[in-house]
Amino acid sequence: MLIETMSVPTVRRAYSIKEAAEMCGRSYYTVYRAVCRGDIRVLSGFGRAMISDEELNRFLGKSEIYRGKRTRVAKQKAAA
Repeated sequence: MLIETMSVPTVRRAYSIKEAAEMCGRSYYTVYRAVCRGDIRVLSGFGRAMISDEELNRFLGKSEIYRGKRTRVAKQKAAA
């Protein structure tokens, strides 16, 4: 008798700061500073600070695409 096991992906509702940093490809301290500035709201009462999935998506949704450093020549061309 063959028993198949299905691997169902688990959906997490909250992540530690370290896990959130790994998901974003940033360092722990970068995410920690964003929390300290109030850019990312954390949940408390779990024995450690946790970032909800919705909050992480909100924070990442605010991100802007990096367009590179604009030089004086590029600014003049853009204005013309």
